[in-house]
Amino acid sequence: LSLSPHFQKNDTAAMNSMIDAIFDRGYYSEIHLEDIQGKMIIQRKSPVRVSNVPEWFVNNIVLNSPDQKAIVMSGWKQGGYLYVKSHPGYAYSELWSVAGYLLAWVSILLVVLTILGLFAIRIILKPLLAVEQQARDIAEKRFTIQENLPATRELNSVVSAMNSMAGRLKDLFQDQLQQAVHWKTIANEDPVSRLKNARFFFASLASWLSSEDEFHSGYVFLLHLNQVANLNEEKGEDAGDMLMEKVATILSKNISEYSQTILSRYKGPSFLFAVSGCSRSRAELTASHIVKEVSEYYCGSYSGNDAGCYLALYCLNKGDSQDALIDAIKQTQACQLTLKNNTWEFIIEGNSGDNAHQEWSRRIQSAIDDKALLVYSQKVISNIDNSEVIHRELLMRISGEQGEVYSAGEFMHTKEYRSMSVLLDKVLIKSIISNRLNNNITEAVTINISEMSYLDKEFSEWLSSSLSDSSGHIESICFELSEELILNNRDEEKHFLAVIRNAGCKFGIDHFGSKTSSFKYVNDIMPDYIKLDGAYTMQVNNQDTQFFISTIVSAAHSHGIKVIAEMVSSADQQKVLARTGVDGFQGYYIDSPSQY
Repeated sequence: LSLSPHFQKNDTAAMNSMIDAIFDRGYYSEIHLEDIQGKMIIQRKSPVRVSNVPEWFVNNIVLNSPDQKAIVMSGWKQGGYLYVKSHPGYAYSELWSVAGYLLAWVSILLVVLTILGLFAIRIILKPLLAVEQQARDIAEKRFTIQENLPATRELNSVVSAMNSMAGRLKDLFQDQLQQAVHWKTIANEDPVSRLKNARFFFASLASWLSSEDEFHSGYVFLLHLNQVANLNEEKGEDAGDMLMEKVATILSKNISEYSQTILSRYKGPSFLFAVSGCSRSRAELTASHIVKEVSEYYCGSYSGNDAGCYLALYCLNKGDSQDALIDAIKQTQACQLTLKNNTWEFIIEGNSGDNAHQEWSRRIQSAIDDKALLVYSQKVISNIDNSEVIHRELLMRISGEQGEVYSAGEFMHTKEYRSMSVLLDKVLIKSIISNRLNNNITEAVTINISEMSYLDKEFSEWLSSSLSDSSGHIESICFELSEELILNNRDEEKHFLAVIRNAGCKFGIDHFGSKTSSFKYVNDIMPDYIKLDGAYTMQVNNQDTQFFISTIVSAAHSHGIKVIAEMVSSADQQKVLARTGVDGFQGYYIDSPSQY
């Protein structure tokens, strides 16, 4: 209607102005005016561009805008047509906004679903991860059983099959371990008296003599029972066996006060036992008690002529030849018919006198007062890489008045040392903690704990306080306890081991296998490592010993426990031990002790 007057007058300028005014508002993408014959009179057209919408979005999404036409009258006649097409910019802007909103929500939803999906997959596949770990455990001889079975039928079948396999392998492995222990018992123990046999006795004694930190002086005792053959003939072998068992009990009781002993049945009616750190007067007193108790029991249970016993004593010092001792024992055995009944005598005299033992009390106290306690160390190296040091065992030495250095073997088994061992352990531990803290030392070390310290509750409390108050890398400190100490004092182990574990320290068992071949007590206390007794190293060329060590290594590894062979004195021993799978070696062939 607005264009009709101007169209009738053919006023193009006026029509341009009117169309421009409408077009510039932006509501239309195209406006054009044609006459009745279709000739273009005015045309306005703009490309589709939206300021807040990317061009790629507009180009890839086509929106068909609606168009309309109207007749323009010229007076009472039709003069032309006006065409208009709406602009899609607002539609693109709204569509872009909605698309962004939806994309944000879809992205959030995708992330949430992905997390939930991964979580669900993790839950579903958790039994498979457990199966994978179980397979790794089996490869390392740790036969774990999965208690929680998955609800999924397929996974339940897999886990049940793995549990069944692990259970059977565990039974087979336990049977193998029991067999190894059984054959080792047969090889090293007397079936009647339940004591070690002569073979193990001499292997243990060789281990003593090979280390100045284990032995310095002591006595070997040979007890011979007379007329046992007649007793067997008259009363039967059961009576003879009962006598052997009773004598073994008497011997065990009488040498229990010594900190280091070897007790064995020698040949037939003879027993061999050794004690370390024993003075002559103590040896005489022990011999008198044994002869008295054995003869009283023997004569009281058997009234045969010449029933009784004879006890021979052999003084043994560091550096003495074991062969000379064996020859002396054989000579004593050869003369048994001429030996006096129910008596004892020294066959090999020695210089292990009382004065030397009494002197240790003064020496030890003087070393503490003058700060003359020395710390030496000996390396324990890895079987896999001999250049790798697993840890260093710390060994105590005492500096004498003339500058001489006394090894632990010279005093650690004396009564004087036992009475002062708690104080010595405290001084040593204090020194080590302080040294590690002041010098930022992180290397792993082991400290041997004496029997008196182990049994002393006050020492345990002191140790707990000292370790908890220190920041001197105590997690790499390991405490060593002898097998004999643990087995003889099972009631104390929980408290003492709790102190060590609570502080983050480690602990190991020394001289494993010296008192028992069983692995059961090791399962109970779970040490970080065990050190095989030196007697096994001395017998390592024996096939039975190699089989036993290999089985113990497998059993220990199945519980994550390392095995170290000690008293290694030759390349041949190290080579054979390496084949058994031990984790480390220690001994004078590996490393001689040096000042720490």
